[in-house]
Amino acid sequence: MNRIRQVEINRLWGIKNIKCSLNEDVNIIIGSNGSGKTTFLNIIEAVLQCDIPVLCSIQFDSVVILLEENNSIRVIQTIEEDSVNFKYIFNDTDEYTFSSNDSGRRTRTSIYFQNTLSTIHQRLEDIVKVAWLSVNRYNPINRRDDYRESIEDNFVNIKLRRLMHDLLVYRLRLEGIVNDLSNQQNQEVFSLLLYNSQYDKYNPQYIQEYQNFDTKSIQTALFRVFHQLGISSEKRNDIKGHINAMSATVHKIINHENLTLNDIFPLSLVNRTLSLIEISKKYTSLKDNVLEPVTKYLGCLQRFMNEKIFTFSEKTGNLNIQLKPVVSVKEGETSTHNIEIQHYSLSSGEKQLLILLTQTLLQEKQPYIYIADEPELSLHIEWQHKILGAIKELNPKVQIIVATHSPEIAGQWKSNITNLENVTEYGS
Repeated sequence: MNRIRQVEINRLWGIKNIKCSLNEDVNIIIGSNGSGKTTFLNIIEAVLQCDIPVLCSIQFDSVVILLEENNSIRVIQTIEEDSVNFKYIFNDTDEYTFSSNDSGRRTRTSIYFQNTLSTIHQRLEDIVKVAWLSVNRYNPINRRDDYRESIEDNFVNIKLRRLMHDLLVYRLRLEGIVNDLSNQQNQEVFSLLLYNSQYDKYNPQYIQEYQNFDTKSIQTALFRVFHQLGISSEKRNDIKGHINAMSATVHKIINHENLTLNDIFPLSLVNRTLSLIEISKKYTSLKDNVLEPVTKYLGCLQRFMNEKIFTFSEKTGNLNIQLKPVVSVKEGETSTHNIEIQHYSLSSGEKQLLILLTQTLLQEKQPYIYIADEPELSLHIEWQHKILGAIKELNPKVQIIVATHSPEIAGQWKSNITNLENVTEYGS
């Protein structure tokens, strides 16, 4: 996947040329009303998605998008009396042409049109991924049947429902990976039951390693292991007895006391116990790495909406939202009320924030170009201050292109600001 290095638009509306270089991480596009910020973003999205309705709605001679790895996309537009014609050129070599009128014809021309579009879309998907982050706008990237649904229902709620479903699927996939790791862990744990010269031959090094741990640390580690294995906490006394037996044998060895036959068995357990703890640490780290994106996601939500609690249901896997517990005292008795709220009950700003962060999480740290037209709409001023940083936290590989009027957003990325008027020239 490639990020954009430069966008060049020639004879936009027949009167101006834009040539804008972009940073690989964050780009803040500013300018006065009417300077063309939204049009600039629309053209980038339309070219990278081959969005014909948007391409037809904007008049230009050509658009050139230079990407990383020497990739380039050039689109040439020519207007005739009854049609708008386009030529897509990839890397200055491969050309594909089509007309806006071809889509409505039931002829061989229409078949050619569909095949050409399919090829262009595939070429685009192979080199770039694009997401439109503004949630209050109809998203041409996910065209399908969204438009009809947006007439019948609130588009934001539709998008939120779909993202919550996608989030559930994503988490179930991660849980599947975690379960596979748990099975591997169990196999390694049970393999400790078998004879192994590594554990069953005396080695002073293991005695020294055991001494480096205090018994409380070993006990805590074993409690954690048994909890991970789903074994009841009633084993606490057995674990304590296990540690006491090992410690007694180690004490005898250190003090050069004679060992009895009964001391031999705890001695072999020393090595196995240390290995068991290491196995647990290894798989805990692996599982944490798998779930790390979701952990960060919940942390971001919590930082923005600190009056609410975000968790995932153990039964359904869905994202649960609760108000912070309300403690009440009645007739001397204290009770705590946990009030769960639905996603559609959130405020407009909270919905937008939830959509932005969920959509970012679901990109799975893949290189994406995120386009956002005034993402500050409906967002609290404090949220505007933090939103781009949160997006970068969830997906460090994202390239963000934002048009904004918000000083809170722009102020965080002063070296990444481009005034569109400074890269625009008027004339033929």
